[in-house]
Amino acid sequence: MEQDDASSFVFEPSLFLNEAYVVQAYDVPAASLRLRLLALNAASTDHDLTGQVVWNASLLLADWIAENSAALFGGARSARVLELGAGVGLAGLVAAAYARRCVLTDCNDVVLRALRRNVERYAAGECGVPAGCDVTCDKLLWGDHVEEFRERNGIFDLIIGADIVFWPDCQEPLFSTVDALLEHRPECHFVTSYMCRATNFDRKQLLAIAERHHFVCETLPLPPTFTARPGIEQLGEVGEDFGKFFLLSFTRK
Repeated sequence: MEQDDASSFVFEPSLFLNEAYVVQAYDVPAASLRLRLLALNAASTDHDLTGQVVWNASLLLADWIAENSAALFGGARSARVLELGAGVGLAGLVAAAYARRCVLTDCNDVVLRALRRNVERYAAGECGVPAGCDVTCDKLLWGDHVEEFRERNGIFDLIIGADIVFWPDCQEPLFSTVDALLEHRPECHFVTSYMCRATNFDRKQLLAIAERHHFVCETLPLPPTFTARPGIEQLGEVGEDFGKFFLLSFTRK
């Protein structure tokens, strides 16, 4: 008996992956930098692969780092920075212009491949950021093997992340991870930027989870140099927060 063609079909997810990255330019005026990073122009429908694109929240976080570099880094290359959900690494690589060490992380293997290529571009002097920082990348799934991650990478003075708080199921593991990595370091900050894309985004839930992990939140002003790029995502003002950008800083009580 001949085998039915449909029953012999094997689904291969890699057929639907797009890793045809192109070098794209991103300006950070406050740092007088033009970064040249490998990225896609459009995201996959898989939310785990949104890191292949540079979103406006990453540009916002990069601008904030540059605008506040004197206060954050004090003019000396001594700070150790961790980027969570780094995607292709824009914000972390801007921090590399000022820090002594930057560890850029993501949880998705496909995105990590792109991130590693941009870290290699930094090491080769090809991404537009001055040399002088020890930049590495590592895999980190929030809430999973965080102690082992800390043993490999040490402690951090600043944790950053763009567009990483708006998935409700990820908020608890996110803050448990930040809590573990900033344990006994009350002077350190976790700073995140995001664009509100859902009218039902529950900011009170986010702040309640942060409070359970002994963090207090401060809403930061947007840097004057930040301008959202049109065409990346829908911008607008529907509802109280929808379509708006936010910068939040979390410190221990």
